[in-house]
Amino acid sequence: MVSRFPFLVVATCWIITFCGFGGALSAQEISDAFGGFAEVLVEPMPETPYEQEMVLIKIRGIYASKPARHSLEQPIILNAGWMQLGSDSWTDAVHDGKAVNAFERIMAIFPQKAGQIEIGAFEHRMTFHALDGSWVERVLRSDPVIIEVRPKPVTKEWWLPARGLTVTDSWDRAPDQLGQAELAHRTVTLEVRGVGPERLPSAPDMRSPGIMSFSDPEERSHELTPEGPVSRVTWRWTVRSITSTPAIIEAVRIPWFNTMTRTADEVMLAEQRVSLAGEEAVQAAPETLITTTAAFALPVGLLIGALAGLAMLIPGLRLRTRAELAGLLRPLTRDPMVRELRRAARSGDAASVRFVAHRLLQSDREAGREGRSDPDTQEGLARLDRALFASSPTATSDVDLRALVQGLLRSRASGRWFRPGSLL
Repeated sequence: MVSRFPFLVVATCWIITFCGFGGALSAQEISDAFGGFAEVLVEPMPETPYEQEMVLIKIRGIYASKPARHSLEQPIILNAGWMQLGSDSWTDAVHDGKAVNAFERIMAIFPQKAGQIEIGAFEHRMTFHALDGSWVERVLRSDPVIIEVRPKPVTKEWWLPARGLTVTDSWDRAPDQLGQAELAHRTVTLEVRGVGPERLPSAPDMRSPGIMSFSDPEERSHELTPEGPVSRVTWRWTVRSITSTPAIIEAVRIPWFNTMTRTADEVMLAEQRVSLAGEEAVQAAPETLITTTAAFALPVGLLIGALAGLAMLIPGLRLRTRAELAGLLRPLTRDPMVRELRRAARSGDAASVRFVAHRLLQSDREAGREGRSDPDTQEGLARLDRALFASSPTATSDVDLRALVQGLLRSRASGRWFRPGSLL
């Protein structure tokens, strides 16, 4: 029974909060047929809100008669964001035993700084039509109100105070049963209550050794309800296995603060295995071929050194110049990634061309061989990306892979290479 006590206290506070926010009309007097009053009601909360936590306010006017024309002028609210939740409303009500007209506007306030947030006076300008045909102008002002705000908790994680959060995570096919060069598409949607769309977190990293991943631009949207905004962000990735062994995309943790229960919470994007299915898994991936080829570099180098030493001992032979040796050794020392890039182009494997080109870029960048940008190379890679990963992809047959690879290698040889990130 003791363990339930805090929950009962919180539940009671929220019941009182709900009733208080939409409770009985204030006991202010209405002086004449065109009189009334305006006020700002702040939704009671179980405790002082944090920075960026939504606070609901209601601007309410009670008038003896409904105006023919009206406009509500809003004050500037410093150190806080805000949004109006829907249209203004007029309803019939009873005040002090008399029928009146009630005006309401609901707003969400998002404090951006700890301390006191002042909401100044709202001015309701109204024009009434009198019985004698004349027009009566009135301006009614609400009293300013103060909202106390405390600092958000100190954390390195994304601060997301919300009234509710749900996540959907789906794949268009089983990612652990992919065919050779087959792509899988992952879609994750976060739906968060009580938060504006700009406050939702950015897409998590979906990279892992053994896979190639490409993300689409994220989509953000929101809808307005009397209880606050409901915001959504959708992330999409295209994933392909590039090794013969399974790869693991690690679980992703998304922390948030539940403003209803006043507790830290989190949702998880589950860990996912990505691999080829059946016989497809036996075929060697580009990384395997690169590693195997590189294993021959040491014995070939030793053989070349032995032959050079032997040449010095045999009469009539001379040492070659550096340029001559480079020409003789070029077929033996060619970068294995370049050979794999050419092989992928010959076989028409567009995804492997993209992957190995990215590996080659990373290798050159680490070795300090990165040159300046080549527009033709950039455009060729952009066409390849559109063919592979665009939301409305084109056939990869429209991309001349051999011409693209030749252009890449010419650019690389002349020192004109592509910028980092152009393939990321």
